[in-house]
Amino acid sequence: MSNAVWVVIAIVVLLIVVALAAMAMRRNNARTQEKHRAEAQSLRNRAAEENATTLRKREAEAAEVEANARKARAEADSRAARAEQLEATAQEQQHDVNQSREAVDDKLYRADELDPDTDANREADRS
Repeated sequence: MSNAVWVVIAIVVLLIVVALAAMAMRRNNARTQEKHRAEAQSLRNRAAEENATTLRKREAEAAEVEANARKARAEADSRAARAEQLEATAQEQQHDVNQSREAVDDKLYRADELDPDTDANREADRS
């Protein structure tokens, strides 16, 4: 066989080896890409689960805080209503005390008017 034939055979074999290597690299690249896709999807799924769990937890905490706020508001409203009742009662009692004081003062004044030994009666007689 001549050298030209051997060169052609060598080139053909080299082309076959390069083609096989290229096909192997493509397969390997395709497997790697598929592996990366699966890993990315797994990461997305875990992130979605964690996000959902975190959101549910935060929503529950927010609802609890809101419930506590409503409870505190109701207690404050109840205390305010009680304070208004006590203020009204205090005003009524003060009014009653004032009326009683006036009645006592009126009786004392009348007693002083009737008593000949008091200065108020003497001053009234002088006028």
